[in-house]
Amino acid sequence: MKQLACALFALVASAAAVHAGARYTNGVSVNTTSRSGGGPLAAARADGSTHTNIQIEAYGTNSYVGAYVLITDPAGVFAYCWTNNPGLTQLLAAASNDAQVFVYWDTTGQCTNVYVTNDSGLAPKAP
Repeated sequence: MKQLACALFALVASAAAVHAGARYTNGVSVNTTSRSGGGPLAAARADGSTHTNIQIEAYGTNSYVGAYVLITDPAGVFAYCWTNNPGLTQLLAAASNDAQVFVYWDTTGQCTNVYVTNDSGLAPKAP
């Protein structure tokens, strides 16, 4: 039993060590067919093109909250979505400047799904 516990501890420790150095190289993408897009905010900034961008705006009053996301990929394909859903607005507002954001939208342009990832494996910002 003691050997099994030691083996499990070694396995967990080695898995954590491997993940600690992980690096992801995702870029900014827009897919108008599946109405989805996003990527790491840092990748948008570090991209060599002059138009790659991910912009998130969240706003609110005492009685209303909302947010929108604007995305332009390296090929210049532009998309956006908006939401007045409090939960989705909160997720978008929580995105750090080094987060990865991915959204889906419906035919009216309203965000239907929002994914915000904060991960040390994402590249840091560059110029």
